[in-house]
Amino acid sequence: MNRKSIYENALLLRLMLLFLMRPQFILTYMPVNILCQSGIFCFTLLLILAAVTSKPVSKARVWIIVFYGTIFFTSLIGPGRLDSFVTKNIRSFALCLLVDLWMTYNPELLIDSFSVLNWYIYVNLIMIVVFPDGLVTSGWFLGHKNTQIFAIMPVLVFALIRSYWKNGKISAHTWVLFLASAATFLLGRSAGSLVVFPVFSVLVLIYCVKDRAVPRAFHLCNGLMAGLLLFGSFFLLQNVWFFLIEALLQRGASFVWRIDLWNSVLSLIRERPLLGYGYLIEESLQELSGFYGAAAIHPHSVFLFILLMGGAVLAAVVLVGIFLAHTAVRKSAGSFFGKLMLVTLMVYLIDAIIEVEWGFQINVMFVLGMHTTRLLSLKPWEPWHAADNRQSRKRKLRIVCRRPRFRNVP
Repeated sequence: MNRKSIYENALLLRLMLLFLMRPQFILTYMPVNILCQSGIFCFTLLLILAAVTSKPVSKARVWIIVFYGTIFFTSLIGPGRLDSFVTKNIRSFALCLLVDLWMTYNPELLIDSFSVLNWYIYVNLIMIVVFPDGLVTSGWFLGHKNTQIFAIMPVLVFALIRSYWKNGKISAHTWVLFLASAATFLLGRSAGSLVVFPVFSVLVLIYCVKDRAVPRAFHLCNGLMAGLLLFGSFFLLQNVWFFLIEALLQRGASFVWRIDLWNSVLSLIRERPLLGYGYLIEESLQELSGFYGAAAIHPHSVFLFILLMGGAVLAAVVLVGIFLAHTAVRKSAGSFFGKLMLVTLMVYLIDAIIEVEWGFQINVMFVLGMHTTRLLSLKPWEPWHAADNRQSRKRKLRIVCRRPRFRNVP
């Protein structure tokens, strides 16, 4: 395969992004959905061919193959549905390969091409304003209110990277995109998004825009351990949590069913702790857990969903992926890109404690996190890069000139 013709083709890359990040609204129109699914299948084959023939193989690519291969294997030998795994995860798998390949061979084009998805956010916001009660049963253009954040965050993160890469600051258009995203979550009234997005915004403004060092407590592995301890405390101190949630958040009654569901899922995990059940469809999960209705379409916890799909084996694979992303981010911790990815991944892990299944956008962000050091080697487009480097050299020169005087050396 001609690597140059593939990795420098902007039109092909933009088409793949539009298809692989297709809005949930597409599913309501069968002819368009069939066309979209056909395009996704063709692009997936192309990306698999590119991944097989492109050398060298990155650590992120190996992780992608092992992660999806593990779920494929557990679905093959367990009660999980193999056909559902393929249909539900084909976009996730293909998009992870796309990000890995272009971050390896042409990151500039990938970052620039992601801007084609900005209009998804604007169209979705317009639909929320025009149809406040929902356009279809699944929600609006980007789907249900609780899952929109996973479609918006990757677009917003790439916009921030692109803005700092080209301008050295957050551009006016990126601010508009930021405000449109905030308005989407505010008008959509998703409780999870209204907690996660403000946390993301505040951390980005404090530690990325203001260029402050991120505390060690915020590092990815530390945050993961704190999240797991917090999640475990729900089961050891349920009565205390019920009191706090009901007294402070006024949501005790609506939260009880979630912990009951977690307890049922934990019972299932204890029965198959090593390899799990494979990819379970909604009906299978409801039948196994004893919960029925909209509440049991997924375990409402990423950590439990991972253990349910692949047991301890898949959990180990996920931890390796987090470690790889954490290592790359720490190597770039002094840069805007490194701090942005650290904040992004940390927010995803916070939301993963009590929210939806392991969605494909989460994997994409972890793959991007594994390539954080590549962002430091981007070719500069704007003069601010050269000016900043000249100022850095002058500061170093002044320090060198003052050092003999500081040491009282004539």
